[in-house]
Amino acid sequence: DMDMDMDMDSMMLTLSCVCRGLGEAFRYRANESTNLYDIPHHDPTLCGKGTIPWTSSTEVLAVLHQQLEKIQLFGDSVLSSSSNYEQDKLALKRLVEDASVSLLAGYHDHFRCDPQNEEIARLYDEAKRLAIPLLRTSYVNEDGDDIQALEMSLKHSCFEGIVQICHDHRRSWKFCGPFSPVPPDETYDIRLMLSGTSPESPYVHLHGSTDYRTGLPFCDFVLNWYADRGSNTEVLELGKECSEALTRFLRNDNRLGDLAWIHDLRIGAHERAADTLVNLTSSIFRGKDAGAPMDLWENEQVMSLAKLSNKLARSKNPDSALVARNSTIIENSLNLVEAQRILQEDDLDGDGSEAILPPDELIVLAVNKINSSRDVENIKKYGLCGLAIAHATSSEDAIAMIH
Repeated sequence: DMDMDMDMDSMMLTLSCVCRGLGEAFRYRANESTNLYDIPHHDPTLCGKGTIPWTSSTEVLAVLHQQLEKIQLFGDSVLSSSSNYEQDKLALKRLVEDASVSLLAGYHDHFRCDPQNEEIARLYDEAKRLAIPLLRTSYVNEDGDDIQALEMSLKHSCFEGIVQICHDHRRSWKFCGPFSPVPPDETYDIRLMLSGTSPESPYVHLHGSTDYRTGLPFCDFVLNWYADRGSNTEVLELGKECSEALTRFLRNDNRLGDLAWIHDLRIGAHERAADTLVNLTSSIFRGKDAGAPMDLWENEQVMSLAKLSNKLARSKNPDSALVARNSTIIENSLNLVEAQRILQEDDLDGDGSEAILPPDELIVLAVNKINSSRDVENIKKYGLCGLAIAHATSSEDAIAMIH
């Protein structure tokens, strides 16, 4: 315990000295940044060899990173055993804030001047993943609002920090209903960040950045983040703010492939929506890896949606070969559902939950019904069902069985 206390004291002293020196340098730089006669002051946006200030030197940044890592490991345990908790917590809070801001600003200077440098990009990413969570700790973020952590995440395009903080505070910005007296808090509203692509938006810089580890742009990162956590509803809802990104995501990621038609309908891509719905009932999507086959009710609902979407697609493009093909598939599928209902009307429970039968089994069922029935009207009914099944499958063997 004594060794830990001594190590913590030395760490606090080291970090305090570094931060005090950096603070004095920043103040001096700010005071001396005015123009002297007609000579302009140093423009920090201009990069070149030797233009990075000593406050952003690799040596200084290495010290800051090392000290913050120690605080990450021992900060909570040291404070819990402190004899002067409030004073030590305040001191630690200020040091973490100053060191985090300086560390991120320093790597931002390097990255701005040499964005293609892989080592700088890696160190900058590590600094973000170290500093942002520390700014969210209880001894720094006393009010639990994460404002400073969010500001740093936005300033340095730390996508992981932005999404996590906005998600944790989602109750403050999600729509609470038209009669709610509480307006949404736009501070944490990630929808504004996703749609903020105009030059006037404070979030436009996010859309010119990519995440170091995934290589994803901001909108794609957010959608992927929620998809990784199985929050499909959030993916589709947030995707309203970045339609192109959601279209790209749904095309390239199979996890939400069976929901792509929802977005297609939203953006008026009716032909693609109908094709997606038709494919949902095919063996490609309903194989062993897709779980149980569709039941009658589900198949009917999906094909009914496909029929409506395909009609809208036909009104836009009446000569489309895909629309014509899907129209035939949809009608045949709905006819097979109706035929199975009639053939199993005495066996069904009435909820349509029975698994849909393949056409060859339906033909056998129709033949058995015809052979076992003594009622002429029922024989006609079952015969018509069999012919409808044979027509839907275009099977000569099926037609021969009926005859």
